Amino acid sequence: MLNLIIIKREFFQYFTEVLVQRIVNAYNLKVVNKFLKGGLSYEGNPKLRNGVYMQMNLDLYTAITIQPVVNTARSPKEVEENLERVLTLINSAGFAGSSTAKSSGSGGVAPYAPVKLITLPEFCIQGEPFDLDFPERKKNMLITIPGAETDKLAKKAIELETYIVGSFLEIDPQWPDRQFNTTIVIDTAGDIILKYRKINPAIHFELSASPHDMLEDYIDDSNIPISQQLYPVVDTEIGRIGCLICMDGHFPESFRALALQGAEIIIRANFPEPLISSPNDIWEVQNRSGAHANLAYVVAPMLGGMANNTAPQNITPGHSMIIDYNGMVVARTPYPGEAITGTVINMEQLRRRRLDPSRNFLTLLRTESFRDIYDRSILPPDSYSGGKTPPETFTGLTERATTPIIQSFIEQGIYKKPNR
Repeated sequence: MLNLIIIKREFFQYFTEVLVQRIVNAYNLKVVNKFLKGGLSYEGNPKLRNGVYMQMNLDLYTAITIQPVVNTARSPKEVEENLERVLTLINSAGFAGSSTAKSSGSGGVAPYAPVKLITLPEFCIQGEPFDLDFPERKKNMLITIPGAETDKLAKKAIELETYIVGSFLEIDPQWPDRQFNTTIVIDTAGDIILKYRKINPAIHFELSASPHDMLEDYIDDSNIPISQQLYPVVDTEIGRIGCLICMDGHFPESFRALALQGAEIIIRANFPEPLISSPNDIWEVQNRSGAHANLAYVVAPMLGGMANNTAPQNITPGHSMIIDYNGMVVARTPYPGEAITGTVINMEQLRRRRLDPSRNFLTLLRTESFRDIYDRSILPPDSYSGGKTPPETFTGLTERATTPIIQSFIEQGIYKKPNR
């Protein structure tokens, strides 16, 4: 008899909880519909998940940096193995956030800040083999975009209902005589919605070509300004996204080119030692400055190491970080090795901050005062246009040195020659 009473009581409690939850959901949906009919400020299209309204333009979500240790690839098999490990790490994104976007929260209520942005560092499935020249790279470890590798990442983006951003060494059939260092943004439908090719390769030790090296061949005949073709920004439900890679961060203009197109989240992948650890801390300095000066989030994933390389494994020693629009570090993994970190991105607060006239740097740009500086060419474009090809070997990188430009700076009085 006692057991029957307990069962009845538990059933009544369960029935009551379900009924209350349905009433709450119905009321919430009624209120939302009233807002929509009244023309109040719900942007985007409503959709239901587990009977609960979810706003399509998410103003509160979690961004993640994945920090893998990559086995430097010298064969397609090793690229595939690295990719499989990255996919496994992506599955762990929920450890660094409230939940993945795919899962529901407690009691059927939508997650507080679902994981909606997962970022991967430069060389995330290939590493950077400093002993492998271009012909061997093309045969053994460069990928096409889209291709089999990005298709797997796209499938994962669909599965988790999240955006995935990663950087890869790419071979493009249109230009089969060069490699690009490329970042892509994959949306929740599995589509590549942005492709950014590194404008500023480290020409002293990187074989990648820049679109600036082939400007005449690269830029299309549309009315889209060159800066927007080279530094694209995409508008998404989680904010406007732009991307940079490694060496790009040395140039404040790179951050600004994205910000002046409205970028709210700037994803900047990777950097090598000795510019990461103390006392240099250049990685952090640049990321924080880029965020502060442009009132934007900077999400900066790093490799936790590159194994099987001629360089030390910890030439990429971690220190993934996320910076908010005030230039504050809000998430970081200050160590090498595999890691994951994340933080809540609040787009509403960022947009409110951008309406404040105080230290609103983008609106304070006195562009006329810089115009003559940028009117002149310094590093000439089109080094590899019109059939000219970039060097295929690391020993050939010496021909890319800017020694003649340095000499011209001395002659113009920009640089002063040392006494000895």
